[in-house]
Amino acid sequence: MNRYDLIVGLGGGSVLDMAKVASIAATNSGSVKSFIGVDKISQPGLPKILMPTTSGTGSEVTANAIVSSEDDAIKTGIVSPHLLADAAIVDPCLTLTMPKKVTTATDLTL
Repeated sequence: MNRYDLIVGLGGGSVLDMAKVASIAATNSGSVKSFIGVDKISQPGLPKILMPTTSGTGSEVTANAIVSSEDDAIKTGIVSPHLLADAAIVDPCLTLTMPKKVTTATDLTL
């Protein structure tokens, strides 16, 4: 079994949500499916640093993660204070690494 000390998420909202899920999956037993719902995570996850490259989802500052279930073909959520980032680095210049259409589509200040 591998041991990790830290999770770093760099990307859009879905990437940041998966970093949060990886954090709790490393410290809690059960499948990701067993975490779906509100307050179903018993242990804090690994420390996580989240760095958004889009501006719109707010995933770097929320206590939830949206996951897709292939079995049910739906998106659903995991909600827990254990999903909050230990640090969020929000640099607007990171949005410039995305295609111009994506940057424009996720900019809430337009």
